[in-house]
This record gives sequence, structure tokens and C-alpha cells, in this order.
Amino acid sequence: MVFAFLLYLLFAFTAMRHLIPSKISAADKQELIELNQEIENLKRHIDVTNQKSQVIQNLLNGNEAMYDSTSVRPTKIEKTAK
Repeated sequence: MVFAFLLYLLFAFTAMRHLIPSKISAADKQELIELNQEIENLKRHIDVTNQKSQVIQNLLNGNEAMYDSTSVRPTKIEKTAK
């Protein structure tokens, strides 16, 4: 019982009280929601940028066939002597 009382005093009247979550105001909740939405938007932007980067990297490495579905590369036809 004494230990519990000492813990209460420790958390109630020292800087350690900030370790325990307390009520969040409506303005703080709204700010957290807006920040969370901004984080999600940034994640989506990073994902799109990474995908574009991967496509460019594939094109630079000569893997354009996976993106080119409209043309067929001609094959070499060897000429035969007549």
C-alpha cells in the first residue's frame, strides 16, 4: 500500500507524470488526424516515386520488353547464298 502511494506521489508531482497519457484536447486530436493524413499522403507519394524509379531503372538496364506490348523486335534473318 505504501509502495502504491509512493508511486502515485512520484507520478502526480514530478516530471514523470508526462509518461502517463492524459486527456487529449479536440484541437490536438484534429492536429493528429491531419498529421496522420499527411503521413499517408507522403507514403503514397514515395510508393509512386519508387515505382517510377523502378521502371526507369528497368528501361536503362535494357528490360524495355516488359513495358512494350505493341511492337515486336525483328529477328535477324540470315541471307542464304543462291
